[in-house]
Amino acid sequence: MHLEDLKAFDKVCELGSFTKAAQALNFVQSSVTMKVQKLEAYYGTQLLYRDKKAIKPTAAGKALRIYIKDIFRLLDEAEQHISHNHQAQLNLGAIETITATHLPQILQHYHQCEPSVAVQFQTGSTQALVNKVKARELDCALISGEIEDQALVAETFTHEQMVVIASKALDVEQSNLTIPIIVFDHGCFYRTYFTSWLKYHDIEVSHMITLNTLDGMLGCVEGNLGIAMLPQSVIQRYPEHKFQCLAVSEPFLPVPLQIIYRKDLFQTDTIQNFINCVKS
Repeated sequence: MHLEDLKAFDKVCELGSFTKAAQALNFVQSSVTMKVQKLEAYYGTQLLYRDKKAIKPTAAGKALRIYIKDIFRLLDEAEQHISHNHQAQLNLGAIETITATHLPQILQHYHQCEPSVAVQFQTGSTQALVNKVKARELDCALISGEIEDQALVAETFTHEQMVVIASKALDVEQSNLTIPIIVFDHGCFYRTYFTSWLKYHDIEVSHMITLNTLDGMLGCVEGNLGIAMLPQSVIQRYPEHKFQCLAVSEPFLPVPLQIIYRKDLFQTDTIQNFINCVKS
């Protein structure tokens, strides 16, 4: 049963004719007849008396018309309420480093396009954000690394040059150096990237310090508690921190940053304009 079936039935009752109802609704007559028959099959009872002179509703048909009027009245009220009172909202996620570097400019640009949109924002690891987008808890997310998932669209909007950072007090030239590393939690692409780099260069790690904030990571590195790997753009944004920086070179290429969203996401102007702001 569909709303069009109810609308067709009500119009037949109002005009007393399948032909007139079809003309009023811009349907072919056979379509109107079929819609009424579907309703009768659905409810398991006759809804219309079909006389040659006129078509009239049965007792069941009269009762149904009362409900039909209530249904369409409530639908009209819902449309009026939502259209006039609903504030457009964007549910967005991003990893910590993108939040600190790229996001402010993106949101500034977006606010110029959509000044009335309320942005609900949360940070998380790449994997956590992927899971939340797939679960429809987020409309879209800004992540690091390349994601291949049949449920998602992933579009690269820039690349990040990575650097390894250490305290000025650490003698990185020391032979047989065994050092702690400072990383984000499991699910972070940079964590996986960093451990692969360490293994490639045969650098022995004494232990890991896991943190979930960028400020905490920078502070621990500056305090000579370990080394970390971060995008160069992050280090440039925090000139007050004094680090030794080692550029990450081939075969470790710059890391792609991507915006992800579900393939079946209903793309309102609110969402499409944000995607355009990210890609521009």
